[in-house]
Amino acid sequence: MEHGCLRYIMRYGLFTLLVCLCLAGCRHEPKSPEQPRSRILFVGGSITSGHGVALREAYPSLIQHYLDSLQKPYEVVNLALPGSTVSAILMRLSSYLHEPASIIVLELGLDDLRAGGDPVAVRQQAQKIIDKIRSRYPEAVVILAGVQPVSPEQPAYVSAHGIMCRELAVTNHTALIHNMFAGITADTLYWNSETYLPSPAGHDRIARTVWKELQNFL
Repeated sequence: MEHGCLRYIMRYGLFTLLVCLCLAGCRHEPKSPEQPRSRILFVGGSITSGHGVALREAYPSLIQHYLDSLQKPYEVVNLALPGSTVSAILMRLSSYLHEPASIIVLELGLDDLRAGGDPVAVRQQAQKIIDKIRSRYPEAVVILAGVQPVSPEQPAYVSAHGIMCRELAVTNHTALIHNMFAGITADTLYWNSETYLPSPAGHDRIARTVWKELQNFL
């Protein structure tokens, strides 16, 4: 009788132990919740929208790659549209700001000035855009993306845009990218002089220029 009981305990005790081990092995550790990502908005016209190149080649998309490679918890949202004037951007701005953003990069007025727009009127509309952003998200970092002429052959509007962005940056105490076209407009590898738009390689250079300023606020 004692030997029978011992065999029973050993048989079913071992079975119970195996079941417990299996259950322990099948149990999954709960996943830690993903860290919420802050939004970085890119607002502008043809250059920022990536007009003339694939969306993945546009410089805001390349900025997202930089962030992901460094495991920075930020999401790039490119809201730029080809040919967007400052007036059009101002009209759409409320929809752009429906969710909080920690950083907003503004490429304003290039399309206006290239089309012969009045620099004074363009600046006034750009100021309204900045005012609206500051009213909605006063803690957001605003970065103005400007351009500078590097040769006398460049159109006059390039110089006008640089002056406008510098004045806006000083007036509103924003960050400023002095020349997002640095090192690209004089080289056909980076720049199409007929369309006055950057190539994929040009967008890569722009991304590096923008990143130098942007990384200071991450």
